Amino acid sequence: MRQFAEHEQVRIYRKYLGLSQSELAGQMGTLPNTVARWESGEWTITQRVLCHIRKLVELRLKDQMHKAFAEIMPELPISEFTRLFGIPTVESTEDNTGRLYMGIIFIDGCRAYTLHFSAEDGSLWAIGRGGSARRMDEALLRKIRETVTMAAMQRAEKKQ
Repeated sequence: MRQFAEHEQVRIYRKYLGLSQSELAGQMGTLPNTVARWESGEWTITQRVLCHIRKLVELRLKDQMHKAFAEIMPELPISEFTRLFGIPTVESTEDNTGRLYMGIIFIDGCRAYTLHFSAEDGSLWAIGRGGSARRMDEALLRKIRETVTMAAMQRAEKKQ
């Protein structure tokens, strides 16, 4: 998967948050032309400001993650949800077709997939180790739950 330069990340994060350059500048206490220069790579963004922007993205990712799973499988108890899925990391990635995603959600006990939100429409996707993507649905979520449950049972047997 492709790594994005910091100036590319700023643009991707801003678009993911649905903000214009002026709106992001207002939230960061700076001018719109400063944001434009960050995004073009003309000026280097400070780690402090990048951290603030990443925090805004993280909050949106967490909210989006809870909503997505509630839609896919509303009966999934919150305790199982928190056991299965980690806190999303704020990263931009692409699948093997070049589709852009925001955030990576690691699944405890299931290394076959990581979960990502489409930067285009916010839909949830599972990306396999080879970079192939599959839209998250109830059948895939059930498969992941089974894999995680079996892995947990195997770990428990090893401890005995």
